[in-house]
Amino acid sequence: MIGKAIIIAANPYVLFDIGGEGIFMTTDLGDVKKHIAHLKTHGGVIWGIWPPGGKSISWKHPEIRTGYFYIARDQIVKYRFELMCPIQRLGDFSEDEWAKVEKYLPPFRKRAHEILGEVAKDIFILVIKSITPLRKERKLHEFKKWEDGTPVKMCRNYVIIEEPGYI
Repeated sequence: MIGKAIIIAANPYVLFDIGGEGIFMTTDLGDVKKHIAHLKTHGGVIWGIWPPGGKSISWKHPEIRTGYFYIARDQIVKYRFELMCPIQRLGDFSEDEWAKVEKYLPPFRKRAHEILGEVAKDIFILVIKSITPLRKERKLHEFKKWEDGTPVKMCRNYVIIEEPGYI
């Protein structure tokens, strides 16, 4: 049986304005290299993605353990990652669960969560244990969507895919 994976759009070139009005502006939220640096010093790193349409929904793919980062502006899939635990909403972590992984939250993500307050509870949290560059960079169309097996044409946030096993 083919496994599931996820492609996440990363954009290290966009200046994110968290909270609006210039309260906290950073490119770090979309910068895979900054996340790799945190992972190397802390043994893991947290990445967050918004649910479709910003809705408060539970994660529907708990079996996903691997994924890929798509560098949007460059239009390439450049990195593969492995997860420590299933993806879930921030608000669905128990206090004990969060206490075990909070150290993996980079300072720029922690600041964003503080500014967003209760809204941050709807963010899907990925606790990542490894991020490695792919031996060969890939185009989106080289990946197949989980739902129907067609090539991926676009990734604005994330796409659930068939795990191709690229390393």
